[in-house]
Amino acid sequence: MLVDAVLRTLVHTSDMAHALGLSHRASLLNQLVSWADVIEAHSCSTVHVTDSVLGGVPTRVFQPKGGRKLKRGIIYFHGGGWALGSGRMRSYDRLCRKMAKDLDAVIMSVDYRLVPEVVFPDQYHDALAASRAFLSSQVLEHYSIDPERLYDGLMYARRLQDAGVTVTSDHYEDGFHACMVFAYTPMMSSVGQRSMNNFIRWLDQNL
Repeated sequence: MLVDAVLRTLVHTSDMAHALGLSHRASLLNQLVSWADVIEAHSCSTVHVTDSVLGGVPTRVFQPKGGRKLKRGIIYFHGGGWALGSGRMRSYDRLCRKMAKDLDAVIMSVDYRLVPEVVFPDQYHDALAASRAFLSSQVLEHYSIDPERLYDGLMYARRLQDAGVTVTSDHYEDGFHACMVFAYTPMMSSVGQRSMNNFIRWLDQNL
């Protein structure tokens, strides 16, 4: 599989650099990924995109044009195990752009700090600071977000159930970790597209 081969090559290259004392493996891997996939903020006909700061943490904001006066609000945290990735990567940018358009929602994609710059729980503290700012009346009013229609990526299944939200668990026989970010070109993963569309559909039904 092409994705597997590319990822293994990047990981082995980073491991070699780490062993030679040239760079921390996570730092080099992030540099390689950023060089290939991080893009600048740019708006389109349906979504206004800007880079901002939320609770002192860099954040990319996606605002749908038109639609309802009060928008749904979603704070999104990219994957990578607190060590890899960026909310400015093309794959996450496309996902958040689609969510903003399909859900008529303001999406805030948080760029928390990563290893080796910081160690856990600093990344969690970044996410918490951004979440608190996201829920503040100042931010909700500034972006015209409905305070009754919010989704925080830190809310896991148990917390959603405790809040009275029906939680489903979808299993994909052909699924793999982080498949959603491979939904677009050049990979066009079918399971990635299914998981992404089901995730957005769930948000539409429950948010």
